[in-house]
Amino acid sequence: MSIIWFVLAFAFSTSVSQDEPLDFSCATFHAFLSESELIARFGRENVTSGPVFGTDDGATEGTIVFANQPDTRVEITWRDAAAKQNPSWIRVRGERSRWRTPNRLATGDDLLTIERRNGWPFRLAGFSTQEDTAIFGIGSVAASGTYQTATLESLSNPDLP
Repeated sequence: MSIIWFVLAFAFSTSVSQDEPLDFSCATFHAFLSESELIARFGRENVTSGPVFGTDDGATEGTIVFANQPDTRVEITWRDAAAKQNPSWIRVRGERSRWRTPNRLATGDDLLTIERRNGWPFRLAGFSTQEDTAIFGIGSVAASGTYQTATLESLSNPDLP
């Protein structure tokens, strides 16, 4: 009987809270990622194949993590679509998300919060397509000589999945 209580206590102590932030970084979604790795990490019940939508290109077969949970949903298309490996792009969208970048940025953050976490203000540039509007933040050149960038997307067509 004590073994059952130990197992139950361990299961409840290691469960992920519904409000706990999730890591959206290159450690979680690296360049050589595969669907099988996502299944091992998040569970078969949370990783499905299905249509994902880009900007103007219509539906593409991809992988959806947490398809039925809007605050944790992730959409992925693959460079190697047959083997479902090496992401082409990875997207989190919606009003709010539990996914956080290493500097705690998340979908739904306001511009002032983004600038504070970025460490400095940045210029905004944008463009519109038939289906959505994308706004890109272009920061100043960092000490390493590379641009610091952030991308925000605002869908103007709420009927898209």
